[in-house]
Amino acid sequence: MNPTDGISPEVTEKLRLLEAIERRLTAYSRTADEAHILAPEARSEVTALLQLIKAPDIPPERAALALGWFFWWRHELLADNDEDLVYSAFMVLSLAKLGGTGPFPAPLYVFEAALGLYFADEAGDSLIRAADASWALDESIDLLRAALHAAPKEHRSRGYWFFKLSIVLQYRAREAASADDYDDAVDCARCSLEALPRDDPDWSRNVANLGYVLQTRFEFSGRADDINESVALCREAAACGDSAEPGKSARQHTLTLALRDRYRLTGNLGDLDEAIAVSREALLGSAEESSRYAYYSSLGSALRARFERLGNVVDIDDAIKAATAALNGVPANDVAEIAVMRANLGNALRERFHLSRDPLDLEGAISQWRTALTGEVRPELRLRVEINLANGLQDRYRAFREAKSLSEAIELWRRALETLPAASPLWVQTLSNLGNALWDMYKLTSDRVWLDEAVTMWTRASNAAGAPIQVRVGAASEMGLVATEEGDWDLASGAYTTAIELLPVLAWRGTARRSQENQLTRHGGLAGMAAAAMLAAERPGDALVSLEHGRAVLWSQSVETRTDLRALASAAPELLSHLETVRDQIARVDGSSRLAGIAATLPTIDPHQGGPGLAGSETELP
Repeated sequence: MNPTDGISPEVTEKLRLLEAIERRLTAYSRTADEAHILAPEARSEVTALLQLIKAPDIPPERAALALGWFFWWRHELLADNDEDLVYSAFMVLSLAKLGGTGPFPAPLYVFEAALGLYFADEAGDSLIRAADASWALDESIDLLRAALHAAPKEHRSRGYWFFKLSIVLQYRAREAASADDYDDAVDCARCSLEALPRDDPDWSRNVANLGYVLQTRFEFSGRADDINESVALCREAAACGDSAEPGKSARQHTLTLALRDRYRLTGNLGDLDEAIAVSREALLGSAEESSRYAYYSSLGSALRARFERLGNVVDIDDAIKAATAALNGVPANDVAEIAVMRANLGNALRERFHLSRDPLDLEGAISQWRTALTGEVRPELRLRVEINLANGLQDRYRAFREAKSLSEAIELWRRALETLPAASPLWVQTLSNLGNALWDMYKLTSDRVWLDEAVTMWTRASNAAGAPIQVRVGAASEMGLVATEEGDWDLASGAYTTAIELLPVLAWRGTARRSQENQLTRHGGLAGMAAAAMLAAERPGDALVSLEHGRAVLWSQSVETRTDLRALASAAPELLSHLETVRDQIARVDGSSRLAGIAATLPTIDPHQGGPGLAGSETELP
């Protein structure tokens, strides 16, 4: 009787192919002749077998074992052949799930890591396409964690596995707004750095990655220690290598992002100037055309921020040029990044409208935002673009009294508040902006309900501890102005008191004197308006206090420096000791008046400034 009687042709062919591959593996193990593995007909047999892999009557363990070995040997024989390693990992892990074991030359965790890295790349590609990446993120994280748990600490690839795991955790943290994933991403980035000696070629890359992960966690949590450490790390990474070194521009770009974010938190103009200078250096040294659009984008956003601060028309014109170059440089098939670049160009055009009052700038901005929202964009990006669109619509109302635009802006901001976490800096900015729009609606309708809600929004924004200080002062000041216009002197007095109490934080001691003065100049009439409101409320004593506090911020800081050091000695004597040691070391340097000057100012540095410590593009909230 023929042994193949009663077996389907499909199963017969599968068995023939499987036996042919097993013979090749046996022959290779005896002779080490690479032709048994690398011959074109060998790959054809494997391809045909894969198409029949689900055919019944042959144990799947047998096929998984043969195919796993075949792909492993192709991986070993062909230089840098990660594709066949992934195929091998699929087969070996399938075999493990079926309960089978095979005499493979590498431990199971090697295959778990290989497949985890593959899914990490799949997740990154999906996010670029604005497609669902959740399954690939979960698979990658589970596999890489399993590999790291099983691998011995001395395994040479652990640092790279931690590096990739930190990136994938960050992806999932952004997608799911997960604080736990952000924390895990930071821990993995630290482990990736600890696994490398300082002279390793990948050391600077891992330093930059830790800085970037801290920067992204700061965007989520608003924690000042994160962004301070991020700047320190990114500076260290950007300083490594010469301008021709691959990766130098990418590390400079990461530093640009960290400096810009810290500027948003502290208002330190020095950070913003440095971000612009570093961004220009990154563009000069970048040979990667595919990356240049992201560098142009970062340069444009930093120039726009400086224009907001100083009002230099050259900055906003250059910002629009950079944003346009960024939009034109995005690959045509990268829909998600095109949306980001459109949003950023819209932001720059809106800022120039504030200067030019040219309707074409404002309508161009609104058009860019609306076009960005028509494509497939991630929920986080959609939210930010909608907030920016709301800003532009309110501008249109104020310029042209189009009530429909104001109503749409209010609806967009309400929707944003329902989505944003309360810890996010964007949440506080949105509260303040919504308060301004509700005030506009009150003036349009005379309905007191709108005014009461506006006051509620401004109060929540001004009292939000840990939020960007510029936003808090602005919300309190706006509330004071509105209350003054309404003749509500008690409300005006309370609002102005809140704003004045925040001024020393706005001009914090770690900021350069020029930056302190610029910040305070923007609120130059605050003390007088507060005193007038308190006099109207029949509170002359409080009026005098407001004048003293509001007009002597920098003088008070100079007088109270020693008081601060005594408080530091009580709270953290070891920090004060370290501070004085560093000051004394600098002061002992001979022949340098500049260093002596720095030493003299050391007691006024911010004690919260961070200690020692790969980026893409983004859109932002003005």
